Amino acid sequence: LSIVFFLMIRRPPRSTQSRSSAASDVYKRQTLTLMYVHLVSEPALNANFYIPMSLLHENFARAHKRNALRTQKFWFRRQFIPTSPSEETKDEYIELSIEHFLTGNAEYLGLLPAYKQFIDFKISAEPDKKEFWLKLFEDYVKSIQILLARAKGEIPTLAAWIRTFVTSHPDYKKDSIVSRSIADALYTEIYAISNGQKEKQHLLPK
Repeated sequence: LSIVFFLMIRRPPRSTQSRSSAASDVYKRQTLTLMYVHLVSEPALNANFYIPMSLLHENFARAHKRNALRTQKFWFRRQFIPTSPSEETKDEYIELSIEHFLTGNAEYLGLLPAYKQFIDFKISAEPDKKEFWLKLFEDYVKSIQILLARAKGEIPTLAAWIRTFVTSHPDYKKDSIVSRSIADALYTEIYAISNGQKEKQHLLPK
């Protein structure tokens, strides 16, 4: 969440990502950041995610609460894409859950629908790259589905999973201390999952 709120402070310079950078591992891991950069870097959309610093600070404070992704609402600019590129959006703000920030509701467009607009625009402007843009959108949707499932409480966040692992470990004394044996066990578990040696479906959307 913190990276999303930080990016609301100012816009990055307008630029276009190359095909090679779009295919890189870093590009895929930073899905939300890159979707944001695409939107604000496209002059035809004139996207604006600015919010006042006071609301940004409030967002950071809420993001630090336990299970914030699922339980908290955050401030966002109500209209972040104007009806015309020559217009500016109004300085109006709305509180949203992360689920509605991603998918939208009656009062808010949502990041995924907005990004679909961007993809449609790029396809119309670059019809020879249609397959590339559609594949990019498909990959991004898959990544966002994980965050969306966490926001809905369907799967645990990594923080929640780690808390459960630590507090259920036989060596945990309910004293908020993560002992060496617990830390070693946690590292071993994470290593095994990341290398396919242990099941990870409980951490992924169905």
